[in-house]
Amino acid sequence: MLDVLKAQGVRATFFINAKNMNEACGPSEELSGRKNSLLRMYQEGHMIADHSYNHMLHNAVTTANHNVYVGVEDDIQYFGRMNIDPTISVLREAGVDQHALDQIRAAMTDYIRLPYTNNWRIANISRDCYCSTPNASAENGIALADALQARGASVVGWDLEWGMNYNLPAMRPLYGGATMLAEVNPDGGQLPGKVIVLTHDMAYRPGGDLDAQAELELFIKLAKDKGYVFRTIDTYLSD
Repeated sequence: MLDVLKAQGVRATFFINAKNMNEACGPSEELSGRKNSLLRMYQEGHMIADHSYNHMLHNAVTTANHNVYVGVEDDIQYFGRMNIDPTISVLREAGVDQHALDQIRAAMTDYIRLPYTNNWRIANISRDCYCSTPNASAENGIALADALQARGASVVGWDLEWGMNYNLPAMRPLYGGATMLAEVNPDGGQLPGKVIVLTHDMAYRPGGDLDAQAELELFIKLAKDKGYVFRTIDTYLSD
């Protein structure tokens, strides 16, 4: 995904889980690759934001059990410092200067996307999504969005998602770039003329029946041809 974005001169916002850079999370070569990807995100001008430390897996989320949010007081701890500190540590070890680290820390503090649910709390945009089960989980997710906003963060959702086969190890796009672009509403989503598109970086790794890398590049090229401009989430309100 980073290769495509670099080739197209596009900057994206990456909502990350720092657990993926934990020493216990996979073979050393995979860990090294993840750390290098994080460094490239910074070096190539992308925005790094908060998606929780562990994608809420502390609540024993499984395919059969989507009880994602159990209690606000516990779940909120997995955002903010728990996710930010290991991210900053990896980038500091890679030689990123303190000024840049402070900017990344601020961005991860200010911009959060909740796993599994499309709740919004940014400026005067407030939207609740009953996206997880049971109902108590959805209610807790909404309460968590309120608590994060009260802490000063913007909770960002999405207007359009690139459909995925989420069954691991597949995790691949269900259709190509031209089909994806046809779904974009030029009038916008939550704000007129602006569309937040959600996709998952894992889906664009090499292999699979569909050349996902090529389809991502096609989507960007076709969007540019139609006059779309790509921006990071920090300019969502100001552009």
